[in-house]
Amino acid sequence: MAGHSPVAAQAHSGMGRVLYEWNDLEAAAHHLARSIELGQLWGNVDALSGDYIALAWLRRAQGDLPGASDALQEAERLTKGKGFHATGRVRLAVIRGDLPAVERWVRGCGLDVAGEINPTREEEYIALTRALLALGQTDATGQLLARLLEAVEKDRRLGRGIEILVLQALAHRAQGDQERALTALGRAVALAEPEGYVRTFLDEGEPLRSLLSDLSARLAGQIGATGDPDLGRLLAYSGDLLAAFPATEPGVCQAPSADRARKPGPGLVEPLSERELEVLRLVADGLTNQAIAQARALGFL
Repeated sequence: MAGHSPVAAQAHSGMGRVLYEWNDLEAAAHHLARSIELGQLWGNVDALSGDYIALAWLRRAQGDLPGASDALQEAERLTKGKGFHATGRVRLAVIRGDLPAVERWVRGCGLDVAGEINPTREEEYIALTRALLALGQTDATGQLLARLLEAVEKDRRLGRGIEILVLQALAHRAQGDQERALTALGRAVALAEPEGYVRTFLDEGEPLRSLLSDLSARLAGQIGATGDPDLGRLLAYSGDLLAAFPATEPGVCQAPSADRARKPGPGLVEPLSERELEVLRLVADGLTNQAIAQARALGFL
């Protein structure tokens, strides 16, 4: 049956990731669970492990750190601890403030901050920047992020570029350079607003919320001086993001209403529909045209 095919699993997985980024956690959980169910049926280890990674961050977003750890453990079991999946552990260690575990991972990861970047290990390099930042090695963090950003800009990979800009903002903040921090975050917000990114910002927790509040204050001042409607749009988007940060412990964020979370911001002359944005996200996640067609047939698009 088409609804039980490997392509159906891929479509569910893509939808789960789209909905997670839009912060519709309940719907994302449904699609990821279905993808995992189908993945177990077909025995696709790579796809399954990727879904468990996505499930880990969804549970973390819901405030369930033990559940996130369990999902990562399952991903590691499937891959026997190999590949980039182990980087999820270091990110959880950063969130928990377990610096000894972070240091052990940095020593054993085999990545050279100053060496040539291997594009197949990009996920590990991103994890390394988070680890170095947690350890207070802000200069090394900044240098590595600059090189990573150059690579993704060359390839025009929007989602990864936004993530790196957010990390750059946090690194500049840690260095006490508020001006450069707000500049990097402003670039991230401007790129993210047309397509309504949410979790990329929320997942960084309180430090990012504080910077976003400062950016909003700056935008409000600039609007007063210039009356620029584009700045007004970015201010509204920043306000929506700030409203999505709950008053919980740092690093744990939950979802606002699905309507707010899933509504792509304005900013295009002819804004893309939600369904068109879903297709873009599915393509970005590696779906083939056949998989997109299958997703439509199954009623996802």
